[in-house]
Amino acid sequence: MYRLINFVERFMHYFIIIALSLMFLAISYQANDIQKQLSQQSNYLFDFFYTANNFVAFSIPIFAFVFFFITTKIMLMIFDINMENGLLSKIIGNSFIGLFFSISFYAMNIYLYFDNIFVKTIKDVERIKFLFGLTFKSFEQINIFGWLCIYILMTYQIFKYTKINILKSIIIIATPSLTVYLIKHVFLNFLL
Repeated sequence: MYRLINFVERFMHYFIIIALSLMFLAISYQANDIQKQLSQQSNYLFDFFYTANNFVAFSIPIFAFVFFFITTKIMLMIFDINMENGLLSKIIGNSFIGLFFSISFYAMNIYLYFDNIFVKTIKDVERIKFLFGLTFKSFEQINIFGWLCIYILMTYQIFKYTKINILKSIIIIATPSLTVYLIKHVFLNFLL
């Protein structure tokens, strides 16, 4: 029993990321099916874009994990805080648990409610009611909360394991994402 617990503890964070990638891929497949129904066309170009979309969807959690790992490691070095790579990957991977639950709920609803529905317009898609009367707009907010949980959990765990004050922990976790957002904002609004 101890071996199983040890195994789960050592690899759970990787399982969360891989399971998220597979759920993103499943949702992407379903979204592509909806898009095919709406466009009522299928050719090699569309199939190429659907395949590329599936690859990107599958990669999002993996790229997010790598982004958080690299940027958090850099921020820890800036603050002269030493943390083992294994512990950091565990902290980051386990922080994805909130997103894991929100995406699981979303994927379950997509597959339960879209199985027997045929849509002709985007308005048909917007009018679909899921479990508890939720809509796609509701899921957007739930998923934003799931992504926010990543930041909250990482901040707490960095605070817990490094024994630094909470403000430094917030700076370590938030600065890289805020920097990327600022660069994107400047690029889109001033350079294009």
